[in-house]
Amino acid sequence: YSTGLSTYDALNNKYPVAVCLDCGNLKPVAVALREKYPRLKVLIAGDNDSFGDVNAGKNGAEDAINALTGGAAYVLPDFTTITQADIQSAMLASQGSGEDWGAEKSAKRKQQIERLKNERLAEYQERKPTDFNDLANWLGVSRASKQLENAIEKISLITVEGGKLPRIIKQIENEMIFN
Repeated sequence: YSTGLSTYDALNNKYPVAVCLDCGNLKPVAVALREKYPRLKVLIAGDNDSFGDVNAGKNGAEDAINALTGGAAYVLPDFTTITQADIQSAMLASQGSGEDWGAEKSAKRKQQIERLKNERLAEYQERKPTDFNDLANWLGVSRASKQLENAIEKISLITVEGGKLPRIIKQIENEMIFN
């Protein structure tokens, strides 16, 4: 439930959200939604269960998307990428401490960014976050929002792996999904 609520909030209540409660429900819910709303674009905000032996959230999201043709994508929360905003925040926080960030492309700046990455990775491994609720609570709603919005923008782009085009065309014809 918390992933659905965090996703809805991060997207400023602009999109409807279906809560699946468990990764095993992603595929049946996605298929049911597509059957009821054939032109619906589907984004699955999956859990990134990367700390277990199996990433069930990612696998469930992939299975659900593979059951649909076009107009669908999944996104997992990214906790470790350092953004420009992270760098600027760290630089502001260090003002007055004597910490030197150097010029924009200097070796010193690269060193500081590498330190920032290592600190983030260590905190990630300690917290063990998995979902968009964790992302919003740890790194802010704006981080979750940006990741979700970027994924939504890419939904209309359909990529086709070699050899799968005839099956995909047949399925598109059956589903009548066109923008």
